[in-house]
Amino acid sequence: MGFLIICASSWASEPTRTVRGVVSDAQTNETLTGCTVTVKGTNVGVITDVNGEYSLNVENENAVLVFGFIGYTTQEVIVGNQSTISVALSPNMNDLKEVVVIGYGTAKKGDLSSAVVSVENVEKIKDRPVLDVANLIQGRVPGVTAISNGGHPNSTPKITIRGTGSRGTENVLYVVNGVPNAPYNPADIESITVLKDAASAAIYGAFSGSAGVILITTRQASSGKPSIEYNGFMGAKQAWKTPNALTADKEAEVSNLAMQNAGLNPLDGWDATKNPYAAVTRTNWIDEIFRIGTIQRHNFSINAGTDKFSTLFQGRYENNEGTLLNTYSENISLRFNSQYSFDDHLKFRQEVFWNNSDSRGTSTESGYSGTILSAIYMPSSAVPYYEDGSFGGVGPRDSDYLGIHGDAINPVGTLLRNQPYNKGSDLQSVSELSYSDIIPGLNFLTRYSYRSQTSLYKNFSPKVTEPGKPNNQNSLSYSTNKGYNWIWENTLNYTRALGNHNLGAMVSTTAQENGAKGFSAAARDFPDEEDWAQFFLNAQTFSSDRPGDYDWKDRNLSYVGRLSYSWSNRYFLTGSYRYDIAGRLAEGYRGKGFPAATAAWKISSEPFFNIPLINTLKLRASWGEIGNIGSIGRYYGYATLSTNNTFQIGSDAPYSPALYVGSLNNPALSWETSKQTDIGLDITMLNERLSLSVDYFDKLTYDLIKQQDTDWTNTYGFGAPLINQGKIRNTGLEVMASYGGNSGELAYEFSGNIATLKNRVEEIDDNPDSFWAHGNAWRGTIRPYRSTVGQPYYSYWMIQTDGIFQSNEEAASYTFNGEKIQPNAQAGDLKFVDLNNDGKIDDNDRSYMGSAAPKLTYGFNTNLTYKNFDLSVFFQGVAGVKLFHAFKESTLNASEQGYNRWDKILDAWSPTNTDSDIPRISANDPNNNFQTASDWYLESGDYLRLKNLVLGYTFPTLGSVSGLRVYVSGDNLLTFTKYSGMDPEVGGIGFDGGQFPVSRVYAAGLKFKF
Repeated sequence: MGFLIICASSWASEPTRTVRGVVSDAQTNETLTGCTVTVKGTNVGVITDVNGEYSLNVENENAVLVFGFIGYTTQEVIVGNQSTISVALSPNMNDLKEVVVIGYGTAKKGDLSSAVVSVENVEKIKDRPVLDVANLIQGRVPGVTAISNGGHPNSTPKITIRGTGSRGTENVLYVVNGVPNAPYNPADIESITVLKDAASAAIYGAFSGSAGVILITTRQASSGKPSIEYNGFMGAKQAWKTPNALTADKEAEVSNLAMQNAGLNPLDGWDATKNPYAAVTRTNWIDEIFRIGTIQRHNFSINAGTDKFSTLFQGRYENNEGTLLNTYSENISLRFNSQYSFDDHLKFRQEVFWNNSDSRGTSTESGYSGTILSAIYMPSSAVPYYEDGSFGGVGPRDSDYLGIHGDAINPVGTLLRNQPYNKGSDLQSVSELSYSDIIPGLNFLTRYSYRSQTSLYKNFSPKVTEPGKPNNQNSLSYSTNKGYNWIWENTLNYTRALGNHNLGAMVSTTAQENGAKGFSAAARDFPDEEDWAQFFLNAQTFSSDRPGDYDWKDRNLSYVGRLSYSWSNRYFLTGSYRYDIAGRLAEGYRGKGFPAATAAWKISSEPFFNIPLINTLKLRASWGEIGNIGSIGRYYGYATLSTNNTFQIGSDAPYSPALYVGSLNNPALSWETSKQTDIGLDITMLNERLSLSVDYFDKLTYDLIKQQDTDWTNTYGFGAPLINQGKIRNTGLEVMASYGGNSGELAYEFSGNIATLKNRVEEIDDNPDSFWAHGNAWRGTIRPYRSTVGQPYYSYWMIQTDGIFQSNEEAASYTFNGEKIQPNAQAGDLKFVDLNNDGKIDDNDRSYMGSAAPKLTYGFNTNLTYKNFDLSVFFQGVAGVKLFHAFKESTLNASEQGYNRWDKILDAWSPTNTDSDIPRISANDPNNNFQTASDWYLESGDYLRLKNLVLGYTFPTLGSVSGLRVYVSGDNLLTFTKYSGMDPEVGGIGFDGGQFPVSRVYAAGLKFKF
């Protein structure tokens, strides 16, 4: 928000009276500094001071005062016989929405010619009980897919903009107040802008903006009287759908039935007369590991300043407990922001941000020791703790029947034994000096940012002595890191209006350096496990692996240029070029340029356009390239030797370090590049109450960075080099619309967005039959993924099923040339489709069956305001998602003896339950029902969520307290899905082995200022 300064001049005649007053915000009652107060029809005027006060001389009672402030509706008042006139201006949201932050500057929303989206209602969506931007924008911007990695409190959703285009590392770049990857406090955010197409994102280059760019601006120090603000919420979290394990009696029943169906004798341990302990249910392990978690954030701000110098100090505390025991994420941060104006041209901004983090998580993805899976595996007869207070095992220590429970792990012990010291400190300083109007329209800015990050991790793993999966060795590990990153940018911006012609030019240089030092070490065999003894000094054995350490630097240099031109508010052209030089690549291949161009035609500004209902009609088109080197390791362009250890042959032979060539090097390796075309249409109608935006994009990523697919290198002991090969294409259609208005005291706004995505592997190599194999597997056996030309990246490659054999005769009649296709199949086994019709079931019968990437994403939002009440309701969903529910293999499979099971196994096929889709209960699996990568594991991951609901009330000013608002909020309140797992947002590649479920969250918040 800027200030319009009007210089007052004297009237020809003498003034007859003085009018005074105060100008304030009609919603918050805050006084407005810098508001203009003018006498209509003259050039006489003043601006309000830091207290919102003004004093103005007028000639007579017929004078009209005009009160104006950017972002507010102008108000006129006749003086009459009044000597005091105070007004409250109403915010004009259309003015505030008109300016959009883009790369290295701002632009009017109506002048944009690229696919740039500004997230609406940021102030309201911050009331949600979420602590990161990814959650805030999920479902709100078409083409932006945010998928939670389950409900882990120490992780955030993975954001993908317009589809995955890389085989390696590809992350969205966050730019905070112009600084890439800067830390920030989510409570301070004032605007979020998403640069979706390559033409807009390319301005940030190949180092980290290849997957799209999210621009964040945070609150800055402003002039005004000293004020203190508080904004915070507290809430509770709950897992909304969890699995149930078998009770003790049902566990025995299933085990005995499994042995019977396999033609084996039941185990004595399941005979209640011989082992009565195992026949009694004592523990619901799912209830033991899950809890009601809490979430809270408290944000304090102190702001004060004049028109010359202003300061802002902020403090934050937030804590996010997971719904699994002993999991959490905690942050404490401080921020100091100051701005100083030397004169009308020279300004200086300084910001210091510090954050201290602490987090603790758990592994839920392992097919052997995943925490939630272990809660199903553990027998219901077991207890979390023995009477002596130690963690309980699968049964009493002196039991003769412990073997019937296998190597199940006490999940309570897993969670509570995990007590690492895991803290990090993040400190960033940003110094910015700007000079405006060097010549009219030419501005210069230099910005230097320095970020220092340190972390220390110490973890003591005690012995596990309880029956199940004991471990009689304890250990201690340390690791530490000290990293830094500095960026120095120098930017010139020039704008000039010449009649109907508007010109713009920008040039910028960026130099940056990253580096880090660190080490790690481990030891074991501690005689005493008390806290005081958990130090290397007390270890009896140091790890056979020597301590590790590292010290690296990475430097990059970039040059950026942009030209823009518009004529008569009708035609808009922009061209940009960025040249990046990467220090990690070999000489001769370090630099690469990335061009981009955009154009727009505002048809509604043409003289021939005369459609009263339509306010704006604009066509847009853009094309650009952007690169990615995130998959290339540091110093790749410099051949290095790998380290290892050698043991010479013989008694007491020495142990020596060794150096060797680990893999071949490709000195010609360069960037993988995304080339993207976008065509868009923007319409506003009905006095701008209705807006519509449509985009079609085609994004091709080529020269993919991958390891060469050759076998001969390993024959000679070398790993394959990295090469540039392959293409992935993403195409889609994006639509967003909003409608708003007023009906009496009721203000309303309805908005929605929907986007399609088609992801395909375009090219692998010259061989049309080539494919990319993916090693992701469940328990080392089931590998469901493969990619080939014409199919989505990371496709499911599986065998098709055709129901369950209902009789032995049906299984025996499934033949080819008189031979059984599934010779070991019986009634209750899965029927696998012999796709290639060769009489057997093998990998040649697999087919491609989609992927976890959603084909459709959507969101719908409603905002209502009535008097001082406000209500926001937001729905979000995805469609076309397939998930691999690996959890079923371990929990519905009775052939892995020794574990408890998911209670859904009680619905398995039997002669009296033939409608089931769960294979029969058996202690063996000769048909490989569960070891075959079949579509039996494949389920729809589509869902529709009531993602958020907020109900608030804003009080009138109470003494010195203004802007007092209270609200209640809920997240993930309702989820409509057919997925049988705990939650459809499993993240990653759709592989669900018992993922930490996304939680329902209930919260209450408060904000005020005095």
